[in-house]
Amino acid sequence: MNSLKTLSTQLDEIELANIDKLKEHPVIQNITKLDTDQFNSVLLQRRFVSHAITNLYDFAIDSNISRDCKLILRRIQREEYPEPTGNEKYPPSHREDLVHDLQLIGISLDQILQSRPSKTTKACVDYMLNKMLDYGSENSAIKTISYIRFAGEVIVAEEYKALWSRISKILSDSGYNPKNISRFFWPHIIHDSRSSFSSEMKKSKTHSSYLGFFLSRLINSDSDLGLFISAEDDALRLKRLFYDQFITKLA
Repeated sequence: MNSLKTLSTQLDEIELANIDKLKEHPVIQNITKLDTDQFNSVLLQRRFVSHAITNLYDFAIDSNISRDCKLILRRIQREEYPEPTGNEKYPPSHREDLVHDLQLIGISLDQILQSRPSKTTKACVDYMLNKMLDYGSENSAIKTISYIRFAGEVIVAEEYKALWSRISKILSDSGYNPKNISRFFWPHIIHDSRSSFSSEMKKSKTHSSYLGFFLSRLINSDSDLGLFISAEDDALRLKRLFYDQFITKLA
């Protein structure tokens, strides 16, 4: 890797290939073909993974990374619990926003409260958190930031884009119209979306771009690039494992 341009190109190619692999998953490809109960099951199980994201950030913040990067992680994590705005002294958390959207989609509060994580979902949450603990014990800043950026931001936006193809008619008047009633799915599509690994990344305002800006400055060798690849592979494995549990519903 002899230049920033070469590095940016390599990182982009690797990441876009991983995103394509997620999109090729049969459940993601056929999300609009699931019946209502099957689709709701995906949403309810996905909720338990969403709840674990703040724990993922806690473990990343505890790890051996730079102070500046920790500040970015804290900033992103605190957005899960918005600051008071206008007349709203205690705004809803992102978890409450998720429940709001699920109810609008047609899932009752009783269904939400009675749902429980499946064996596979529990395994996914354990895998996700244990990987972050592993990276911390390895003192690998590259793996830590690569993993939380991809598993917690970039690929989340791609998941929600796939779900949006199914729920946009309920939560929005016209598909990708930002003026919609979604408080969770649409905002996460916007602020989690990836930006290219380039000098333009610094100008972007998404969570993934904030983390990518630090990440691109940590990777300085082929061995560093290998750590990035390994962490993204781990994150992709997690997502595929989660959606594998719904493959039988396509039959």
